[in-house]
Amino acid sequence: MAQRFCKTQACRAVRGATAFPTVAAPTEHGAARSGHWRVRVLLAGVGGGIAVAALAWTGVRQLRRHRFERRQRAAACGLAEALELVVGELRSGAHPASAVADVAADVDPEAQKALQAIASTARLGGDVRAAVDRLALEDPLRGPVLKQFGEAWSTAENHGVPLAELVEALYRDLSQRVRFAHQVEARMAGPRATASVLACLPVLGLLLGEAMGAAPLAVLVRTGVGQVLLVIGSALMCAGVTWSARLVSRVVTS
Repeated sequence: MAQRFCKTQACRAVRGATAFPTVAAPTEHGAARSGHWRVRVLLAGVGGGIAVAALAWTGVRQLRRHRFERRQRAAACGLAEALELVVGELRSGAHPASAVADVAADVDPEAQKALQAIASTARLGGDVRAAVDRLALEDPLRGPVLKQFGEAWSTAENHGVPLAELVEALYRDLSQRVRFAHQVEARMAGPRATASVLACLPVLGLLLGEAMGAAPLAVLVRTGVGQVLLVIGSALMCAGVTWSARLVSRVVTS
């Protein structure tokens, strides 16, 4: 009976050990090393901070440039439509100041502000070209076209050339440039995508190295040479992205 009781207790002990295995608690030294490694990965040292700052600055700068170019194209399209309406008003026999004032009510708010200022200056007998030059300085998106419009107005006043013909010539030139810019923008989508892929290749190389067990991130984070290489690599990435964007921008704006 006692022998059977001992066997039963032994079986229960074995079953309990099998059902609820014990896990050894991590040592204090191992936990400290793990936490230290996580902090180093997050901060990546001084070199990592410089690299992140450079990449972030380059990305924000390129994003702002892209937004400015897109707004500039939209502003050119709006001015082209406004000039077409002005030509129609002038062809119908309207006074230049009245024609500009009537068109100002049907365009976007930014162009409306410029056209209303031109119409008010013309009605008061002021210098339209000087007013247009001031507006061009305040509005860099529409500045070049506004200057050309002021030159056309001044030429019509000083030399008696019909303003409708000058504005129509300006409208045709602007419309042609807008269409050409859209065509070039569509054709440059491929080179821009290629530049983006090339800019991401270093990051893909790091991920591939980690997948293969080469641990490139550990070299970049833990060693001084890795920190230097991290800064140099980030600087080269920023330079490549900036140079590619400048080449594409020259092609689009030329």
